[in-house]
Amino acid sequence: MEQRRVGRIERTAADLVRRAPKVFLYAPVALVLGVLIVFSGHGELYLRSWGALLIGLWLAFDLWAWLLKQEYSWKFVIGWAATSVILIGVMGIMWWWMDGKLADQRSDVFQHLEFSYTGGVDPMDTIFTVTNNSGYEISRKHELMCYTRTAIGGAPGGSGRGSIRVNNMTTFWRNGDLELAPAVEIAPPFSVGPHGVARSTIGIGGDAQSEPCLIFWHFIEGTVCADVTIGFWYTLENQPDVDQEKDVRYFVQRDKNGYHWIRESVGDKGTSYCG
Repeated sequence: MEQRRVGRIERTAADLVRRAPKVFLYAPVALVLGVLIVFSGHGELYLRSWGALLIGLWLAFDLWAWLLKQEYSWKFVIGWAATSVILIGVMGIMWWWMDGKLADQRSDVFQHLEFSYTGGVDPMDTIFTVTNNSGYEISRKHELMCYTRTAIGGAPGGSGRGSIRVNNMTTFWRNGDLELAPAVEIAPPFSVGPHGVARSTIGIGGDAQSEPCLIFWHFIEGTVCADVTIGFWYTLENQPDVDQEKDVRYFVQRDKNGYHWIRESVGDKGTSYCG
């Protein structure tokens, strides 16, 4: 009786194989599907996923067409196990492609975020701007921050000597208020606790946000020197749970010709440009 039951299953499976499109039995099908995947481009995730799925189905169909002709007693176990492995492999490949696509989007935004500034009478009045020149929108979960490693204010009477010093402080605007957070470590990365949520997103193609985040240290007698890092924390609109941060460091000094902003390495945490 057991043999008759297995026989019915085998006949049903063989009948399904016979009714399936014969194109799956031809080896060039895999070549065509492979070409589809290769030439669809990394961004064409939809086409690539369909190509991978069809290749998986083709392999499974070809495997069953071969197994049903064999006399193995475990051929159904082998067939279903192999089919499961093939489909799981296809899903893994799709996930890998999707992860790569999302990583490409994050990389595109990171590379096309640009920092700039508009100077004021004093360097502490400077307005810093971050511009999104990428093709992906930044969500409302973003924040512009200013870390002051060292800022030295002039002495009363305009002697030019620094008498007021600020060290290791982060300032940022949140909900319309300028807030202060002592920095435990030299930024980056910035540590300000839970980040705030902005009033709007930053759109594609040149949309920007600007903040005078150093104005907290407006020295009455002017600024002698400052070593600051500007940080921008953000997430993408389509990836709101993946935090990103981009930073830029400036050293500002004063001479007889006025103030000068000088770009320095963010990673050089061993050098303090204000002594």
